[in-house]
Amino acid sequence: MNKFILGLLTLLLVLPLFIYAQPISGPKDCCKLRTKVNLGSYGSCDKNKIAAVTATNDVAGQCGGSQTDVCPSSTGPIWSMFCLIDTVQFTTNWIFYILTIIVTLMAIYGGFNIVTSSGDPKKMETGRKILTFALIGLVIALIAKFLPYVIIFFVAR
Repeated sequence: MNKFILGLLTLLLVLPLFIYAQPISGPKDCCKLRTKVNLGSYGSCDKNKIAAVTATNDVAGQCGGSQTDVCPSSTGPIWSMFCLIDTVQFTTNWIFYILTIIVTLMAIYGGFNIVTSSGDPKKMETGRKILTFALIGLVIALIAKFLPYVIIFFVAR
């Protein structure tokens, strides 16, 4: 069972690397934002906007957009920070969603074990352990959700 769970978690962590793999063509000078990014005094950009070195059609075209799609506050030397924070937010949001589903299923299974233990201390202890692990998973999920805000706090002062 532990090998199965470890294999499933490994698959969930490695699979996106293959899905989002792109052919090697050198680094782009832009990125398309998948989340809304707010860097405080540096400005903010909405979802589906482009953060780029310069607001030209050539650079925006690398990301499948035009000059009008480029977010004005994300040009210049700060554009890479917008891309980095966007990637961190996008990744941690998915981690949060997946862990929340797993925690919910574990809590249901742990509660089911406790309710159906019929006084069996071994089954009761198993249910308690599962609920404890579910609570630890919930804490990890919340840390994943708030990690981008901690990074923005320290980076965008």
